[in-house]
Amino acid sequence: MKILFSFFQIMALMGSVYSIEYPPEFVEFEKSWTGWLGLNVMTEIECYQKISFLMKLRIAVLSPVAMIVMIFMVSYISMLTTRKPEKKKERRDAGLSAFITVTFIVLPSVSLTVFQSFSCDDETNTLNADPLVICDSSNDDYKAIKMLGLLGFLLYPFGIPFIYLRMLGSHYGPSVQELKERIVHILTGRAQTELKKDADMRRRGASSVEAVEELVISDMEKEKEEQMRLFNLENSAPRYLATLCAEFEPQCWWAPVFEQLNKLAITSFTILLGKGQLDQIILGMLVNMVSLCVQFFTQPFKDFNDDMFSMFCHVQVFLVLLWSLLVKFQKLLEATHESLGDNLEEYEAPTALLKTETLGWLLILSNLSVMLTFGGLMVLELKIARKTVKMRKKWDSIKKRAASMGLGDDDVIDELGVELSAFDRENILEKYRTVKEKEKEKTEREGGEEREGGLRKKQKKRATKMAMADKRASVGFAMENPMTKKVKGADRPFGGTGAAEAGKLRHVSGADAVDLGGVDIVKSKHQKYKERGEEQPQPQPHVARAAGFNNLKKSGNSSNKAKVPPPPVVDDDYVEDNDEDEDAPPPPPKEPEWDELWDENSNSKYYVNRITGISVWDKPHDFNK
Repeated sequence: MKILFSFFQIMALMGSVYSIEYPPEFVEFEKSWTGWLGLNVMTEIECYQKISFLMKLRIAVLSPVAMIVMIFMVSYISMLTTRKPEKKKERRDAGLSAFITVTFIVLPSVSLTVFQSFSCDDETNTLNADPLVICDSSNDDYKAIKMLGLLGFLLYPFGIPFIYLRMLGSHYGPSVQELKERIVHILTGRAQTELKKDADMRRRGASSVEAVEELVISDMEKEKEEQMRLFNLENSAPRYLATLCAEFEPQCWWAPVFEQLNKLAITSFTILLGKGQLDQIILGMLVNMVSLCVQFFTQPFKDFNDDMFSMFCHVQVFLVLLWSLLVKFQKLLEATHESLGDNLEEYEAPTALLKTETLGWLLILSNLSVMLTFGGLMVLELKIARKTVKMRKKWDSIKKRAASMGLGDDDVIDELGVELSAFDRENILEKYRTVKEKEKEKTEREGGEEREGGLRKKQKKRATKMAMADKRASVGFAMENPMTKKVKGADRPFGGTGAAEAGKLRHVSGADAVDLGGVDIVKSKHQKYKERGEEQPQPQPHVARAAGFNNLKKSGNSSNKAKVPPPPVVDDDYVEDNDEDEDAPPPPPKEPEWDELWDENSNSKYYVNRITGISVWDKPHDFNK
């Protein structure tokens, strides 16, 4: 797009620079295709309003300056609104990118207006751009024009290319010391000697196989080092430089400045030779040919299509200058014929070189060929983009599946089924590796969360059980005994106040035997056992069973599983000894499990098991064993 824009910049300014009266067909075409773009707004501003050249020069020089100052002010104010260094750098780069865009657009037209302030007619001693201004130092308007033109020259034709060169050279270019060494290397002839030596070694049949292999390996190592250096330079370049040289190779960092100087030489510098001179057109053709040769040998663009299109535009500029030269000759011949016809009555004018209409269509054809070529290249780019979009869609459909299956690099390329360049292949594989790493991290994270979630659930469940056990232990099972609750309309026969009438229909509890509550006093069994334990130490089987139940709960066993008692605690220092020690003392006598007690209500004995707490009336068979 920048190449096409530069071509039409040259076309829009060529008529004003070379003072050529183009055929009407081409003039109408130029107005329809380039006038609406505003490419010649500075040179044709007097068409909208009749103003002097001094006012036109002021507008041309000062308007871009005011615009650039506003851009930098906005950029600076936006930088003050943030404290993040990356945001400040981003906004500074945006301001510099806007500066480059504005100067790229206005440089040719403003430079032409600036150079017109130095072009005077030698015969009339007036300014070519404004015949009312006399080129004399005593003329105030001319002095103002000259001073403003000098300022414009320092700002635009000289200043802007120098700023571009400084921006690019500070990052891509060599240091001052390296530049001196290169200049000395070239001036002393050592560079030419090395080139000749390499050429001799590459001559077929002039060296041995070992020498050729050594040369190839050396060239490959040098090329690898150079490519890595350029790769690092391009990746570390400031973002604002992309506006200036994104489409150029890093080693051709000077190419944007060279292109600007080429435009200025064709559209501005040649005006210093005089207005409407054939020397202007010839010099413009020579400058364009030199630029074409540099373009052909260096091929500075990254894209091959851009190189071809740029060279094609150079050829069309040369043809337009050639057609312009023919138009100039045609006008000169016509003027000469008219003068001779006035002096000689019998003079017959010779046939014209080319018809004016033919020259006009040739000029139109040159411009149309550029636009048609650009359209064809855009179609090719769209086809490539369509292929890329198709490849990306297929990549999106297989990337997760390939990552989950753990496919290799070659398998992924086979899955795509699209022929890829080396760059696209490496780009796809890099993305695949990234997706693979993300999928792996996601799987690990989900597995960790699942394990942590299960552990948290177990811990929460265990903590709940522990809290319930602690609560039961703190309350001491002081719950209301449903056996002591009276039934409406009748006494309960098996507990509470109905126990006296029940007689021997139930076993007398140990609580009743020790008189832990009167007939009319309602107490729970657990409370009675608690009071009994305070008077006489007795085992508490209910509490023991509850503690055992809590231990089973804490061990994580579910209620529907068999309740296995906890394993015994083994002392590490314990050593089992199966041999009986004859000198060991006899074991202490076993304490009886049953206690014999007296029931005052029934005037009889009953027996209570110390371990289980069971009370019976009949004497157990293992009593006092």
